[in-house]
Amino acid sequence: SNIASGYQALYSNTVGNDNIASGYQALYYNTTGYNNIASGSQALYSNTTGEGNIASGYQALYSNTYGNGNIASGISTLYSNTTGFSNIGIGARALYFNTKGSNNSANGFLALYSNTEGNDNIASGYEALLFNTTGSSNIASGNSALFSNTTGTGNISLGSQSGYQNNGNGNIFLGYKAGYNETAASNKLYIGNDAAKTILYGDMSTGQLLIGNNNPAGYVFKGNRKLNVLGGILADSVRVALSGTWADHVFAADYPLLPLTDLTKFIAANGHLPKVPNAADVAVNGINLAEMSSTLLEKTEENTLYILELNKRIEEQDKKIKEQQQMIETLQKQVELLIKNAGSGK
Repeated sequence: SNIASGYQALYSNTVGNDNIASGYQALYYNTTGYNNIASGSQALYSNTTGEGNIASGYQALYSNTYGNGNIASGISTLYSNTTGFSNIGIGARALYFNTKGSNNSANGFLALYSNTEGNDNIASGYEALLFNTTGSSNIASGNSALFSNTTGTGNISLGSQSGYQNNGNGNIFLGYKAGYNETAASNKLYIGNDAAKTILYGDMSTGQLLIGNNNPAGYVFKGNRKLNVLGGILADSVRVALSGTWADHVFAADYPLLPLTDLTKFIAANGHLPKVPNAADVAVNGINLAEMSSTLLEKTEENTLYILELNKRIEEQDKKIKEQQQMIETLQKQVELLIKNAGSGK
């Protein structure tokens, strides 16, 4: 059940069945391989026992010997493949150097060109994953996407030249030249439409996101908060969830309000209010809005207590002053009466 059309097509076949060879020396060395289709000069030239392969184009799957279930369409596509299986190469020289790599899909001229033993890669576009050798489980869609990747694993790159220089692991690049300037970073997220126009950057190892840095390669997140924003936020409404307790405990009867003398000493020694972070700490870690709102309310309520205490003292002093004024007025009347009586001889 073999069909051979072309000079020396299926030349060495002995017991291989159900093969179709069309072209000069197509399936030349096949001996026992079966269910292969070779269309093109020297397509599947070296195949001996490989099964279920389809090669269309000059020297497509040229070096294949035992590899099974491969599809190669284009000049020299999957040229070096020997034992790799279940690969799909569409486009001239796609997966050209692949030898043992399996389950790869390359669509485009020179896509996955340098791959040798990398597995489970998908490359779509001219020179996508061009230099990948042993990296696995990468997805690159777009001209020169993940161009420089050699051993990086688990990357997703969608867009022309996205992730162009990177050789790290577990990155996601979305957009034209997204993450172009990253070289060896891992677990990073880039969304943008140019190398210097990143609109969203993330570190997936920490779950943190950054907005407002157009070229964030090498950026170090401040603190452990999940969202960093440079340039400010404009919103018509913001609601912050409380992360601790609210400050109403200040009005409890047993609240230990710091005496004003002790407060004065604390401020003199530290340069800030108790429980309020200092400037150096804020410069490094920023502030927690919920915690700071509660702290500021606590200070406001403490100030209210200080004011009420001072007001009480003032009222007591006013009462004493009025009593003293009344005593003075009484004495004045008594003195006037004495002077009057003395003048009348009484």
